[in-house]
Amino acid sequence: MPKIGIEPLRRKALIDATISAIGERGSLDVTMSEIAGRAG
Repeated sequence: MPKIGIEPLRRKALIDATISAIGERGSLDVTMSEIAGRAG
C-alpha cells in the first residue's frame, strides 16, 4: 500500500521526467525504463 501523500509527488516526478526525456531525445526514442530511471 502506498504512503499517503506520495502519489502527487511521484506523479509530478514522472511528468517532469517525461517532458525532459522527450525534449532531449524525441518522443519516438524515449522508453518507459528511461523515464522511470529519471524520475527516481
